[in-house]
Amino acid sequence: MNSLNQIKIYFYPGVVKAIAAIISFFLTLVISLYLNKADAGIFFLLLSIVTVLSFVLTFGREYLLLRKVALLNTSLSLKENFYYICSQIKHFIFLGSLFSILFFIFTFFSLEIFSNELNEYLRIFIFSVPALSGIVLVSFGIQGQQKISLSIIFSRILCPLILILAIVIGTLDTLSELSLYFVLISWAVFLASLVAYSINHSKTNNKKLVNNEKNANSSIIFLFFIGVTQQIFIWQGTILTSFFFQSSDIAAISVAQRVALLISFILITVNAVNAPKFARLYEERRFKEIQNMAFFSTLICCFCGLIVSIPMFVYAENILSLFGEAYSGEKTSLRILIIGQIYNCFAGPVGILLIMTKQFKESALSSIFALFLSFVFAYVLNEFMGLLSIPTAIITSLFIKNSLDIIFIKRNLGFFVFKPA
Repeated sequence: MNSLNQIKIYFYPGVVKAIAAIISFFLTLVISLYLNKADAGIFFLLLSIVTVLSFVLTFGREYLLLRKVALLNTSLSLKENFYYICSQIKHFIFLGSLFSILFFIFTFFSLEIFSNELNEYLRIFIFSVPALSGIVLVSFGIQGQQKISLSIIFSRILCPLILILAIVIGTLDTLSELSLYFVLISWAVFLASLVAYSINHSKTNNKKLVNNEKNANSSIIFLFFIGVTQQIFIWQGTILTSFFFQSSDIAAISVAQRVALLISFILITVNAVNAPKFARLYEERRFKEIQNMAFFSTLICCFCGLIVSIPMFVYAENILSLFGEAYSGEKTSLRILIIGQIYNCFAGPVGILLIMTKQFKESALSSIFALFLSFVFAYVLNEFMGLLSIPTAIITSLFIKNSLDIIFIKRNLGFFVFKPA
């Protein structure tokens, strides 16, 4: 496959992911403008809690589902597709619902896990967890069907887009109303994702690649940690700040991190496109093709990452001023985070490559070790650096995680992602 055809493969998912990144940016912008800084900090913290919990309650099954759909690739009717996906997710939806109900009961009558104010809103927010878990699982299944753009729409676009519209048209006046709408939106998007998966009919073209998922099932604990730690990486600024600083500081770091994450949208797109391809090529032991695909993907990530990051670095203060004057002082934090995202792009698709080539243990260990050091750095540095300790800890974790993944790929697959076969 020549370079032009490879670029075409990434184009449509790239456009959709760019839209998703823009919508995420606008959600952050709308929240920061419509809520005061303290309430915005609480909202971002609530969102980080339910997002991480939704991945906890999938127990790492999303990657198994992606691999299973990608490898089996069988042709099913709408009804058969619906029954299949429901059979894969029903236990997790039930478990998430039970968890939400128990959390509500315990915190309402006796147990105060967080502050009174945070508990009040979390009792509402928590009922979005089973729906978010369902969205995660179904969107990974859609990704396994190679409907990458559709997967991105359900996993990253619909919930924030509908929430933005609800806020802007003026139906939401308080954080309590925002919490309730978020729950309803999550369930609506989950149900819609079930329909979307069901109507996608896959053609059988890999019958010989049937089923060797025993090794993956035996590695479920590592997949569990991978799924959870990936979400903690995305939300670690919010989570770390909640340990050491006030809710207004949470909002400041959350805004800076959400803006910096715009840089890595191309990496997320490349990973989404490559995941099922890496899985198939690995099963067929076509390592040179894996290396060439990884190399080309790394070039795309580096090129696009630099194009986005350079103007963001230069105009950091101007960008943050869009969120209000209260946020413009965090330009140094944003610039530090931009440096971390640039390295993230330079490392290419090493994270998803580890997972799709069944190196679950290595991926989990690098993530856990990096996040542990991130917490240690934040704890040690916050007294000396103040709020800047958080972005410093974040980029340290990104550097460690990506560097370890590069080493593991070289050790186990025999190549570096920045060299062609």
